[in-house]
Amino acid sequence: MKSEKLICNGEFVAPHGVRGEIRLYSYGDEPSQYLAIDKIYLEDGRSFFVDKIKPHKRIYIVKLKEVQSANEAELFRGKKIFIEKDSLPELPEGEYFHFEIIGLSVFHVETGQFIGKVVNIISTGANDVYEVQSGEGKVKLFPAIREVVKKIDIVADRIEILPQKEW
Repeated sequence: MKSEKLICNGEFVAPHGVRGEIRLYSYGDEPSQYLAIDKIYLEDGRSFFVDKIKPHKRIYIVKLKEVQSANEAELFRGKKIFIEKDSLPELPEGEYFHFEIIGLSVFHVETGQFIGKVVNIISTGANDVYEVQSGEGKVKLFPAIREVVKKIDIVADRIEILPQKEW
């Protein structure tokens, strides 16, 4: 499913209970992003209305209006979900959703040297860690902290960092 208005933001992992609820693993990093969602989309183009979403440990429990049983919920296992970008809350300046960071090109702030592209973000609790893959396929990790990340420019598709010597 390709659309500039939709983003892949999670995956259904399993039914939850017998009333048609489904466990959702979120690719997002901001729990409030789900509070305003009233519709989700699947890769095949189908859409479903959200009855309710609630956090549960490290996942969410989703009840879709069209799904009434555990057997129906089972059909959603492994399906990626897409949400409308417009349904996401506005973040404070200097904060970004993971989907905005993944894919950005990373450059050394002082030399301008291309380091690679962000391919994944690891949430550690203390701070995020950006996984950056070079053109040769080598992976480097760097913490998303002010001492390292000097500038993020979403429009220019660019992150400028000052890596520490041990990297």
